[in-house]
Amino acid sequence: MPKYLTMKPFFILFLAFATTGIHAQEASRTLIKSFGQLNCDSFHCSLPIDVYIEPWESDHWRTEMEITINEKLGKILKTLIFSGRYSIHIEENEDVCTVDFPDYKALEKIGKVSLDEEMKLTIRIPSVKY
Repeated sequence: MPKYLTMKPFFILFLAFATTGIHAQEASRTLIKSFGQLNCDSFHCSLPIDVYIEPWESDHWRTEMEITINEKLGKILKTLIFSGRYSIHIEENEDVCTVDFPDYKALEKIGKVSLDEEMKLTIRIPSVKY
């Protein structure tokens, strides 16, 4: 039997194990929170992040927060979420509703690795009225 035929299965296994390390854990998550009826025409966010307002076909309000951090800290993102760092609270005022993150604390680094945190908030306003 030729030597290259006996090495082929080992080469395939080697490639399978070698390529699994290339796919790092994704360092982004989308958090969704729904609200009942809100009397809001405009919004102010307590953090300097991108806020998008879009209509959607439902009878309740919904927030979608997309969080992205440095890929090296992908496993830590889950811990940051469970600690309540990205909890959303909406306060209704007469003029504007404030989107607040009460447990958010600014972090630039975790250990020696830069966090490189990016957040995008989409507020979905109900277009269906009952």
